[in-house]
Parts: sequence; C-alpha cells; structure tokens
Amino acid sequence: MTTLKDIAAAAGVSIGTVDRALKDRGRVNPQVAQHIKDLAKEMDYHPNKIASGLVNRSRNYKIAVILHITGNVIFLMKY
Repeated sequence: MTTLKDIAAAAGVSIGTVDRALKDRGRVNPQVAQHIKDLAKEMDYHPNKIASGLVNRSRNYKIAVILHITGNVIFLMKY
C-alpha cells in the first residue's frame, strides 16, 4: 500500500507538499503538483479513509439512543 511518505520520497518533496498537491490546497507549484499526481497514479495511491477519519477530529458525530423500557421502573432504578 502506497503512502504519502512513499510519494514524497519519489518526488523529492515533503509529505505536506504531497498532501497539499493531492488535495488541491495551499501553494504548490502547478508543475510539481502535476508531477506528484502522476506519481500517485503510477504508484496506485488510494487514500485510506479509516486513517483520515482518525486524523480529522474536527467533525462531531452525534449518536442518539432511544430505549423503550417496559416493566417495573422502580425495580430497574435500583440497579
């Protein structure tokens, strides 16, 4: 599995530059960005969705749990 580090080593740039080039963010020389994208395609790079989800903690996920309790509520409250 190809990583950003592998692409950065092949391109002779930093991991941050590879990240910015692949996501079309920040200031990256257009020729360098195209070279990085070509390398990524050539090296069969695919972003790992699970890893990016762990890194991106800016998202807030909300989970709701709705329980329908039947029976003796007094008995359930003791425990």
